[in-house]
Amino acid sequence: MKTKQKRQFTGAPVTTDPDGVWHLIEQKAHELYEQRGKKQGNDMAHWLEAEEIVMEELHEARE
Repeated sequence: MKTKQKRQFTGAPVTTDPDGVWHLIEQKAHELYEQRGKKQGNDMAHWLEAEEIVMEELHEARE
């Protein structure tokens, strides 16, 4: 019988969003979508770019 190993996470739990980060990313992704002519099919690209922008902004704000 295999025993399960507990995983340790160094950051916040994946299921929480205490700072509203997902909402900020969603807003930024929508902003990118609008800025780029509302072209369909780029959802993931917009989300990933928005995530990078928001995380960088949050990192800079905490310094």
